[in-house]
Parts: sequence; C-alpha cells; structure tokens
Amino acid sequence: MNRAGALRPEQKIAVVGAGAMGRGIAQVAAAAGHQVLLYDAITGVAQKAMEIFRRELDKLVSRNKLSAQDADA
Repeated sequence: MNRAGALRPEQKIAVVGAGAMGRGIAQVAAAAGHQVLLYDAITGVAQKAMEIFRRELDKLVSRNKLSAQDADA
C-alpha cells in the first residue's frame, strides 16, 4: 500500500468466494492491473467465473469497447 492506503497496481489481491460479488470484485481488480487470486470452497466455481470473465471481455472486444490486447492482458 502507498501512504494514502491505496493498493499499488503490482500487488496481488485474493478474493475468497467466486459468486457474483466475488467475481465482480476480482474483475474490477484485474482491470485495474492487479494480479488476482480467486478462490471458492466449491470445486469448479472459480473456473466458471474465469469462463464468465472471458465471455464478458469477448463481448467488449466485439463491440469495440476494448482491444483484444487489453482483453488478453
């Protein structure tokens, strides 16, 4: 954290719970440049969240609201 208490972009963030809220937090943090670790107690839920992220990013790319390079990053 910096002096104001804000996270630096290179910091890792762990999100426990990959439901709608956790998935949203993880997506916003990743978009801000943080490395995100996403966990869930139920097997497969974090992987499903990653699939949802990819679909959402692909939609943004198809609508020219995000570059493919930024989506991949």
